[in-house]
Amino acid sequence: MQLNDEKTFFDTIRLTIFGGKISRTQMDRLQPILIEMQRVKLVTPEMGAYILATAHWETDRFNAMEEYANGQAYEGRADLGN
Repeated sequence: MQLNDEKTFFDTIRLTIFGGKISRTQMDRLQPILIEMQRVKLVTPEMGAYILATAHWETDRFNAMEEYANGQAYEGRADLGN
C-alpha cells in the first residue's frame, strides 16, 4: 500500500467503522494484515473487506489480541451448532 493510499485508508475507516477515532495500537495491529494482503496479491477487494471485517469483529475492533474468556461457557452447548 502506498503512503497516500494508506492515509486515505486509515482516514476512511477512522470515520466509518471506528466512529471517528482510531488508536495507534489499532493501526499497528491492522498493518500486518494489510501488508500480507498486498504481498499475496490474491485478495480481491471483496475478500479484503471480508478479511478485515472478520478481524475487526474477532479482535474487538483491534483492541484485543487474546481471548477475553477461556471458552468454558461454550462447552456442551447444542444451540451453537458445534
